[in-house]
Amino acid sequence: MAGATNEDLSADDDVSPWRTIWYAPRRTIRWTLDNDPTSDVKTLAVLAGIADAIGRAMDRAMGDTFPMLTVAVIVLGVGTVSGLVLLYLIGAVARRAGIWLGGRMTHEEARAALAWAYPPLIATLAVALVQYAIFGDEVFRSFAPTIDASPIVATPLAVTTVLLALWSFGLFIVNVSEAQGFTLKRALANVALASLAIVIPIVVALALAVFLI
Repeated sequence: MAGATNEDLSADDDVSPWRTIWYAPRRTIRWTLDNDPTSDVKTLAVLAGIADAIGRAMDRAMGDTFPMLTVAVIVLGVGTVSGLVLLYLIGAVARRAGIWLGGRMTHEEARAALAWAYPPLIATLAVALVQYAIFGDEVFRSFAPTIDASPIVATPLAVTTVLLALWSFGLFIVNVSEAQGFTLKRALANVALASLAIVIPIVVALALAVFLI
């Protein structure tokens, strides 16, 4: 199989996807695809959507506009819906882009490849909880004197969040490689094409909207 490693030849009797995806991603995604590619994908998508929504709420300082209870409701609602929508959208586009490159994964396999790339992104929820435990509502506000005065604590937490997000992206490439039978380079091209297929229409639509207005 293209892109295979010795990891693929390991015994499958000790595979537990929530655990082994962290250190044996190829073996884990292959086991998942062979046994039940639909298992836990919606749960993973919802948790990842909530994690992403929390990050966006922090970046946009939503606490300046809404009380924290409202922020929590928005995060849970938007995160749940967006997580599920993106699971199907990105999965479908990634599969179609892969077909252009000679890929073979099904819709279910595409969604599994995406969903099982999410655990590191989901882990950012733990980082957000630590941030909130230390800094309180400031993490959702533009005025954050405690955070500004504590770079030794705030910076490592922020860097950890970025690294986990990058890890998630890398996992998606590995999962696509295994699901499609691609080398890592070809899987990267698959993901890049899928990203362009999603981003370009959005950019064009926004440009037209601005022009028409």
